[in-house]
Amino acid sequence: MAKVVLIEDDCRLLDVIAGRLRKKDFAVEPICAETPEDFLTEVAQVIYQHNPKRTIVLLSDYHLPGIKGIELIRYARDVAIYLGFEAIRYGIMSSGRDIHLLPELAAIPTIRKDEGLKSIVGFVENLAAQGAAH
Repeated sequence: MAKVVLIEDDCRLLDVIAGRLRKKDFAVEPICAETPEDFLTEVAQVIYQHNPKRTIVLLSDYHLPGIKGIELIRYARDVAIYLGFEAIRYGIMSSGRDIHLLPELAAIPTIRKDEGLKSIVGFVENLAAQGAAH
């Protein structure tokens, strides 16, 4: 099963999503921080400790304190590639209705938080399945 790294600045929402994913037997690493440096450090540590032969799914909020989720995803992807990960999948979640229209997210799977927990879990399951097929 894939490891899911959830990155969100709303710790309560993070706990709810992580709980639902754990019920689906995902190994979940929730990251809730207050500064860009803390987010970057925690993401790098989680990736470094993960088995590069297993799929890793990175799902980040788009709007984080002091950093955009897409910047964090790019950093995490680069770290994972450097460490030799074979299957990395990533996505962005946001409260914004027009998130899919942002040019910087054209090639990144996105989901709106207001689509609900069931949809977010399905989104993660699809990302993990893509990684497993890699």
